[in-house]
Amino acid sequence: MTKQTESTGKKRGADLATARLDGSGRTLIQQAIIVTGTSAGEFRGDILIDGGKIAAVERCLDLTDAEVVDGSDFIVS
Repeated sequence: MTKQTESTGKKRGADLATARLDGSGRTLIQQAIIVTGTSAGEFRGDILIDGGKIAAVERCLDLTDAEVVDGSDFIVS
């Protein structure tokens, strides 16, 4: 599911608040503010959820086989 922003015309993923994170399939949360609790502090990045578990946390994940969710308005810790 994607939506398009009016100002830029750029496609964005579904909203994190309405995303389906039930453990089936793969979900890529993009551009969330990630608070690590370590010396890395916080950064804006992507989180891959695979089978209901966090599979990867990186500054930028480029995947084509996952539902993309816009996390830009959320903080994840």
